[in-house]
Amino acid sequence: MEFEFKHLHYTPVILPELERAGFSWWNKHFFHYKYGLISAYYGIYDFNFREKIKFPKDGILVADSGGLQSLTQNWQEEVIKILRWQERNADIALTFDITPKVNLIGGGVCNWDEFKRRCELSYRCYKIMERNRENDGLKLLKVLHGSDAKRFTYWFKRMEDVKMDGVCISPTISKDPFQVVFQLAYLLDRLEDEERTYLHILVGSPREMLPVIAYAGKFFKLTTFDSSTPYVGQKFREYIVSFNPRIKLNVKRDSKLSTSDAELPCNCPVCRKFRTFKNLTISYYGLTLHNLYKYLELVYLIDKATDIGEDFLLKLAEQISDQSRKALEALIYSVEEGFEKCYKKYYTEFMRYASIPRQGKLL
Repeated sequence: MEFEFKHLHYTPVILPELERAGFSWWNKHFFHYKYGLISAYYGIYDFNFREKIKFPKDGILVADSGGLQSLTQNWQEEVIKILRWQERNADIALTFDITPKVNLIGGGVCNWDEFKRRCELSYRCYKIMERNRENDGLKLLKVLHGSDAKRFTYWFKRMEDVKMDGVCISPTISKDPFQVVFQLAYLLDRLEDEERTYLHILVGSPREMLPVIAYAGKFFKLTTFDSSTPYVGQKFREYIVSFNPRIKLNVKRDSKLSTSDAELPCNCPVCRKFRTFKNLTISYYGLTLHNLYKYLELVYLIDKATDIGEDFLLKLAEQISDQSRKALEALIYSVEEGFEKCYKKYYTEFMRYASIPRQGKLL
């Protein structure tokens, strides 16, 4: 089985040990999916990372810069060295940003002065990468931050003279799709058609966001996004029967299912191979691949729904949640009526995720 998408392309986080253990989806172990993401923080130890994990030449490998880990893990690395590693291994890469998501002193979102300081530091890093590029084949995307209207527009305008191949948005709160809607609506309003090229969304996407991402993907050359969803099931030992509706089974080591010889209730390539719950849980990574496969099935359904039409995609979003449908309606309204009207109409929803203290109205 091989998954191919048109409007939204999920980039699962790559664990190098998956290749060694024979569980790499990018190398047709169980099924084939040629997309993946790796952070420089985890991959820069090997300059030939792509070759080491045998990632295919026709695949799409997204390389994050490790900006978040520079704050959370006190990781320090030269920006140009990160760029060279990205140019060597990736097809799409993200600029090195000083994220305002994490305040190391108190946690949460940075205050306004600290936000502007980190924006300025990020600008300098972006310009260093812009000036020192050597591989034109790499699509380098500038990362945009902002937990509310004032912050996002400030970051966007500060980075306007940074010439890159596309953009990456980084929502602060991933459970509410309206933050993604605001950022996407603003981009679609401000970017010219020729600027709507490559888009990556750092969301850790729950399923509520997928219809919104799929619809936005219609307006960009290539839209990718990442999500930890399949790995959450691995962490908590959950066997996903379905993502929509969400049905899961407990396969923790102290559960009856973890040692059961009962046949798995799924016909995916992974479950056909392991057949029983006992065999699947012993394999460890088998659970990861099964959950990934079920997530890709949901992405595939939403991708196809986008081509069928807006009404069908809205109905599918409504089955996921009322909030998912409302967020999709807002993005469609913005495309049809303009960003300013959308912002005013859905102001309450947009401000739900805004940082505290709120920064006031944009318009």
